[in-house]
Amino acid sequence: MWETELVCTACSGTHTVSAAIIPRAFSYTRPRSGEHVELPFRDPSRTPEPWREVNNASPGAIEVDPQAHGTLDI
Repeated sequence: MWETELVCTACSGTHTVSAAIIPRAFSYTRPRSGEHVELPFRDPSRTPEPWREVNNASPGAIEVDPQAHGTLDI
């Protein structure tokens, strides 16, 4: 499980978000308004702290929906 802090543009606060993997892009539901938000690319201004590995999600953490974008050519 991975977590980071997300800067919320709606409330100008931060929320803890969690995911099973570190996503390139993700969506989440704002806890106060219930609005669904898409983050189609990794924006360092929205997640200024690095993702950190944790054993369990923190209480109140918002689980994000990872999005698969792009391909990896090897």
